[in-house]
Amino acid sequence: MPNIFVKSEFAPLKRVVMAQSAFAFPAKEAPPDDEFLTEETLALYASVDTLGKNFKDVFPERQQQGELEQAILNKVLEK
Repeated sequence: MPNIFVKSEFAPLKRVVMAQSAFAFPAKEAPPDDEFLTEETLALYASVDTLGKNFKDVFPERQQQGELEQAILNKVLEK
Protein backbone atom coordinates (compact mmCIF):
# COMPACT_ATOMS: atom_id res chain seq x y z
CA MET A 1 0.00 0.00 0.00
CA PRO A 2 1.43 3.41 -0.92
CA ASN A 3 2.13 5.95 1.79
CA ILE A 4 -0.28 8.86 2.01
CA PHE A 5 1.15 12.26 2.86
CA VAL A 6 -1.08 14.50 4.94
CA LYS A 7 0.16 18.05 5.32
CA SER A 8 -2.59 18.97 7.75
CA GLU A 9 -5.39 16.82 9.08
CA PHE A 10 -7.42 20.02 9.41
CA ALA A 11 -7.04 21.04 5.76
CA PRO A 12 -10.25 21.33 3.73
CA LEU A 13 -11.47 18.20 2.02
CA LYS A 14 -11.25 18.79 -1.72
CA ARG A 15 -12.46 15.56 -3.26
CA VAL A 16 -14.44 12.50 -2.21
CA VAL A 17 -15.16 9.53 -4.43
CA MET A 18 -18.40 7.66 -3.78
CA ALA A 19 -18.92 4.29 -5.37
CA GLN A 20 -21.97 2.11 -5.67
CA SER A 21 -21.34 -1.44 -4.68
CA ALA A 22 -23.15 -4.57 -5.70
CA PHE A 23 -22.90 -7.97 -4.08
CA ALA A 24 -23.63 -11.35 -5.62
CA PHE A 25 -23.65 -14.63 -3.76
CA PRO A 26 -21.48 -17.48 -5.09
CA ALA A 27 -23.08 -19.67 -7.75
CA LYS A 28 -22.10 -22.93 -6.05
CA GLU A 29 -21.75 -24.10 -2.48
CA ALA A 30 -18.29 -23.53 -1.02
CA PRO A 31 -16.74 -24.31 2.36
CA PRO A 32 -18.10 -21.85 4.92
CA ASP A 33 -16.05 -18.73 5.53
CA ASP A 34 -18.52 -17.06 7.84
CA GLU A 35 -16.86 -16.83 11.25
CA PHE A 36 -16.90 -13.03 11.00
CA LEU A 37 -20.69 -12.86 10.48
CA THR A 38 -23.07 -12.13 13.35
CA GLU A 39 -25.62 -14.70 14.50
CA GLU A 40 -28.35 -12.44 13.12
CA THR A 41 -26.78 -12.43 9.66
CA LEU A 42 -26.18 -16.18 9.68
CA ALA A 43 -29.84 -16.74 10.59
CA LEU A 44 -30.96 -14.36 7.83
CA TYR A 45 -28.91 -16.19 5.18
CA ALA A 46 -29.95 -19.65 6.43
CA SER A 47 -33.61 -18.97 5.70
CA VAL A 48 -33.27 -18.17 1.97
CA ASP A 49 -31.71 -19.63 -1.16
CA THR A 50 -28.87 -17.28 -2.10
CA LEU A 51 -26.83 -19.37 -4.53
CA GLY A 52 -26.01 -17.40 -7.68
CA LYS A 53 -28.31 -14.52 -6.79
CA ASN A 54 -27.70 -10.81 -6.30
CA PHE A 55 -28.16 -9.33 -2.84
CA LYS A 56 -30.67 -6.80 -4.20
CA ASP A 57 -32.87 -9.61 -5.52
CA VAL A 58 -32.76 -11.70 -2.34
CA PHE A 59 -33.08 -8.83 0.15
CA PRO A 60 -34.68 -5.88 -1.72
CA GLU A 61 -35.72 -4.04 1.47
CA ARG A 62 -32.16 -4.16 2.84
CA GLN A 63 -30.83 -2.99 -0.53
CA GLN A 64 -33.20 -0.02 -0.47
CA GLN A 65 -32.15 0.80 3.09
CA GLY A 66 -28.49 0.74 2.06
CA GLU A 67 -29.14 2.96 -0.95
CA LEU A 68 -31.02 5.44 1.25
CA GLU A 69 -28.14 5.54 3.73
CA GLN A 70 -25.71 6.16 0.87
CA ALA A 71 -27.88 9.01 -0.48
CA ILE A 72 -27.96 10.60 2.98
CA LEU A 73 -24.17 10.30 3.28
CA ASN A 74 -23.82 11.86 -0.19
CA LYS A 75 -25.84 14.88 0.94
CA VAL A 76 -23.73 15.24 4.09
CA LEU A 77 -20.50 15.11 2.09
CA GLU A 78 -21.80 17.61 -0.47
CA LYS A 79 -22.43 20.15 2.30
